[in-house]
Amino acid sequence: MAELGRIDPVQRMQCPDCRALLPDWTTEEAVAGELQCPSCLRPVKLPDEVVERARRSRYLGKNLDITG
Repeated sequence: MAELGRIDPVQRMQCPDCRALLPDWTTEEAVAGELQCPSCLRPVKLPDEVVERARRSRYLGKNLDITG
């Protein structure tokens, strides 16, 4: 029973209308903002902090050249 205390639960967002679990969208999809629930096909708006985090990490590490 002690093992249950060490299990990290998976945290995912739910659709506000049908409560279905939403997929993990890419950063490009999150920044674009045109997302919809795969179950009920209603538009889904991500929280502003999630969109801002995706916008900041969009180009992170793409131009790093460490072969120097």
